[in-house]
Amino acid sequence: MCSNATETDKLPLRKANITPICHGKVQDNFSHFLQHIDDSLAALRNTFEQIHRGVADQRDKRLSLFYAIAKPAIALFL
Repeated sequence: MCSNATETDKLPLRKANITPICHGKVQDNFSHFLQHIDDSLAALRNTFEQIHRGVADQRDKRLSLFYAIAKPAIALFL
């Protein structure tokens, strides 16, 4: 338990089975927590960028195939 918490402060936390964080450690824990969030968001951003690139590549391949098929057909009608 945190040494600077009084017994009155500790009582509700014991009932809830929560261990308080010492005041000196709050900043470190919060920074660590924010770093995990930042890492997770970066991983999500990379995943979405890869998906977007894959979708764009597939779209470009379909358009290329469409033009490869449509170009001779259009030339027949012109």
